[in-house]
Amino acid sequence: MLLTHHTDFIPSRMLEGEAGSWEAIAQIIEHQLLPTLDQVGAALFLPKGDPVPSNVYSAPIENQPPMWYRKCPQIVYVVQGEEQIVYRGRLYTLRARQGAILSKSGGPHISHVVTSKAIPFRDCLWFDFLPSGCVIHRCQLSFKEHLSGPHYMLLDPKLEEIFQELEEELNHSSRSNPLIVKSLLMSLFSLLVRAKLLPLKAVVYPLQESERLPLPLRKAIQMMHRSYNRPFSLKRLAQACGFSPFHFCRVFKTYLGTTPLRYLTQLRLEIARRLLETSSLSITEIAHLVGYSNPAYLTRLFSKSFGISPSNVRFQSRPSHRSKPRKAKSDKF
Repeated sequence: MLLTHHTDFIPSRMLEGEAGSWEAIAQIIEHQLLPTLDQVGAALFLPKGDPVPSNVYSAPIENQPPMWYRKCPQIVYVVQGEEQIVYRGRLYTLRARQGAILSKSGGPHISHVVTSKAIPFRDCLWFDFLPSGCVIHRCQLSFKEHLSGPHYMLLDPKLEEIFQELEEELNHSSRSNPLIVKSLLMSLFSLLVRAKLLPLKAVVYPLQESERLPLPLRKAIQMMHRSYNRPFSLKRLAQACGFSPFHFCRVFKTYLGTTPLRYLTQLRLEIARRLLETSSLSITEIAHLVGYSNPAYLTRLFSKSFGISPSNVRFQSRPSHRSKPRKAKSDKF
């Protein structure tokens, strides 16, 4: 199967405002996804695939790979429009209020697929299931632009436990019970909107000191803080500031004393450190959250920057290993 890729790239930007907020996502789950699932049943997330046509190609989104391979299972739900995905050698067309389950064993998938010159609008929620919980984000695609919202981490190990039960039920197609599948999906999404949202705003959003920077640089800083887990694109940042990449790097270093890539790397490492200190997420999960596919690479960067390994930071942050005030010794006569 060969997927061609057009040469004119669609610009990729941050989905800002209310649409990308956690509150908006939770509202969609509670007032659209769950009622539709209750009415339609398991079929909502079990679409029938079609043969992949010869004219299919992945939408040419700036700085995005044509094929995705996640090391964790996923669910996609279409809020509006029409999404198309190539998965397990089949083409799945998902319309508004439909979704699909992408298991870990299913291999890579190709999202945002296009089968004609036109690129239909699509507005989707993506759910990545990890051992400690779930990462959710919203994205929108049109022929003009690709908008990707912030990623939200919801902590509750029960989420992956339910998803594992769901996969086990679906893998036994000969005896799979649609009522059990529906019940597991209802439990999964009901728990999602009540799970603990990992508080990262203190690190993710720039401090007030950034107010002293020129407006174009403030915009670039905000973009990096809000999309720190996305692939680095010097061109995209420079364009947002109205500068050439060369001039952007010069201005950035003049005011901040470092390069944009080093700034982003340090930001990712600071977020990783906060996650190590405040959550039970594994190094692999943290690497995924901050934008690194290889946890060993994150470990090397982390150790070089802080002079301590991620595992030692976690060890020291445990309550039982924090330094305790010593009791005053009683005088002996």
